[in-house]
Amino acid sequence: MSALKSVALAIQLAKVKRDAIVLQLNRFKRSQANARDQMVQLSSYSDETYEKWILASNVGVSPEIMRHQNQFMARLQEAIALQQTVINNSDADVLRAHKNFMASELKLASLEHMQKKLLSRLDSVNTRKAQKQTDEFAATKKATVFDTI
Repeated sequence: MSALKSVALAIQLAKVKRDAIVLQLNRFKRSQANARDQMVQLSSYSDETYEKWILASNVGVSPEIMRHQNQFMARLQEAIALQQTVINNSDADVLRAHKNFMASELKLASLEHMQKKLLSRLDSVNTRKAQKQTDEFAATKKATVFDTI
């Protein structure tokens, strides 16, 4: 009975840990989605700016403005590269959290399997005790019947 209580406690703790891991996984997934959305925004802005610059350059632009535009585009490309790093880190966080989730699910499943085996053994022991009591009762009844004859 003590082993059964221990396993039940371990299952309860494993569920709490698994739920915490699920919350963390969901936070990482939201962070990943936000990072990807920001990358889309940066890329779209870069494309739009480049297209506007192409149109403006056809009209004629001073070398000073052209230099500033090139510097701005270089900074924008740096921001995109940094955002890609953020996305890569976010992907790694999601992958690590998913692995932790799978490990916690496996542990929980094994504990639940152990609990079922313990319950089965306990049920088997109780069935044997009940059968033994029934056999003893039948034997005493039979003995009393023969004693009266």
